[in-house]
Amino acid sequence: MSNPDKAQETADNDIINDELTNIQGECPKCGSDNLEYGCSKPYDNQIAYPYTCADCDFEGSERYCLSFIGHTDADGKDLV
Repeated sequence: MSNPDKAQETADNDIINDELTNIQGECPKCGSDNLEYGCSKPYDNQIAYPYTCADCDFEGSERYCLSFIGHTDADGKDLV
């Protein structure tokens, strides 16, 4: 019995270049830097920025790790 979800996942993955690279600000499908970003979404210690490539319409997200680095006051001054 075939799994339609798995078949769609495979089809979706086939649109990405065989030599996939993870380069910040660059579309993994066509290599363009013409990405239109949406609102950030937090996930535990990560944040994701969804985007659509304006050149090839690929949709994805860039993910970043977050780590605590300190406090600032209301004026933006670092607290020691």
